[in-house]
Amino acid sequence: DLPPIPWLKHDHPLQSADSLHLGIKTALCGSLTTFSSWNSQMVLMMDGTSTVLGSQVFAALFGYVIGFQAAVVSYRSGRIVAAWFHVRRNPHIFDSDLTKRDNSVKWHYKYCSWI
Repeated sequence: DLPPIPWLKHDHPLQSADSLHLGIKTALCGSLTTFSSWNSQMVLMMDGTSTVLGSQVFAALFGYVIGFQAAVVSYRSGRIVAAWFHVRRNPHIFDSDLTKRDNSVKWHYKYCSWI
């Protein structure tokens, strides 16, 4: 019998978090169906045979640009939140003598974390 989260040990506390498992499954399925619906609508808008307004190539391309930018912003936001959690959960890594002496490391984490 495989555990719900295969990369964790069988006795890990997250293996018994049923509400977390349900939330992750729902979020994954919801994101896949939303992407599928979005992409299908853009193709239908470009084709124009089943719409009242006819072919809407410019609007569909603009929709793809908006969708791509939303994905990039979500990715960057996720990286910033993950870095924030990493710093908060591991303060001993960032308070070492090396980071106290080398201000360029702090500058890098402060201004380049969005990349």
